[in-house]
Amino acid sequence: IRVVVHDDSTGSALGFRELAMRMDAYAKTALALPSDAAIAAAVAADPHAIGYCGMGPAVPGTRRVLVDGIPANREAILEGLYPYARTLFLYANPKTETREAVDFIRFVQSREGQRVLAGAGFVPRVHVPMERDSLAP
Repeated sequence: IRVVVHDDSTGSALGFRELAMRMDAYAKTALALPSDAAIAAAVAADPHAIGYCGMGPAVPGTRRVLVDGIPANREAILEGLYPYARTLFLYANPKTETREAVDFIRFVQSREGQRVLAGAGFVPRVHVPMERDSLAP
């Protein structure tokens, strides 16, 4: 089995090591790559490879693996069942935050912002009907 992982420059590398590896080191033979796209391409090209990526669209030649019988999907993640998911937080200091920071946080929390996050492979926290473009936040 060829192990394909994120290189140490990514937050995904640390996140996966924390969630799945209990901070153990990867195998010395693991192929470390800089992005989800590179990992997915390497796995698709090698029938003996396994790797991990964000929840973006499925890549032809790959499949999502069940973990303890739990699928890697939005429902399992939002219900806290899928073990290798983590929550990303936005932090701002209310004493020094700028108008732009407030506007950005409001955008991220809006339906449109959640749609953008979903398009980037994140699991949105609110239901985002992808077939409609004119929903108010």
